[in-house]
Amino acid sequence: MPRSPVRVLRVVFALALLAASAPGAEAETWAFGASAFVFDPPEDHAFVSPIVDADRGVLHLEARYNYEDLETGSAFIGRTFEFAGNVPGTIVPVIGLVLGRTDAVAPGVNLDLAWRRLAFSTESEVILDLHDHNDSFLYSWLETTVAVAGGLRLGVVGQHTKTYDTGLEIQRGPMIEWSRRRGWLGFYWFNLDRPDDQAFVFAGGYGF
Repeated sequence: MPRSPVRVLRVVFALALLAASAPGAEAETWAFGASAFVFDPPEDHAFVSPIVDADRGVLHLEARYNYEDLETGSAFIGRTFEFAGNVPGTIVPVIGLVLGRTDAVAPGVNLDLAWRRLAFSTESEVILDLHDHNDSFLYSWLETTVAVAGGLRLGVVGQHTKTYDTGLEIQRGPMIEWSRRRGWLGFYWFNLDRPDDQAFVFAGGYGF
């Protein structure tokens, strides 16, 4: 019997309040970010996926729309773990609630790694459908880039998504990203070797 989305939402907010009230949290300041991805899939309407996030100390909060599925919103809470060494980075285990065309609980992880001029990042979630476990699926976005010059990065991107269908399990292709101070712009060209399955994504974001 699926759990009530309202009950799951209460658990997510309770975890957020618990993390925000942890010892030392009041000494931390908030950092915010906003971004938007414009998807132009093959033989379908373009759509926008906006994302907002907030961090305070180790607490990470995030809200998204048209991300796991179309006409679907999601909210996540997580804890940031930082590590140094030859390959520094962060890992953020998250748990979230997905509501809309898809209703689900979504455990996942955000990972960022850096080594010299190389960088790797991924956002991956297991979407556990609250109504039918057969509709559960894996969502994942992965990037590997190299710094060129002047805030420019080139690389490859891959994703497994439910928001549009091309007949491919993994969408993949080249990407380019440019950043300056707290802002960034990106362009992603999926499946360039398959003319009938090509999809384009334009994105940008800013940190506050």
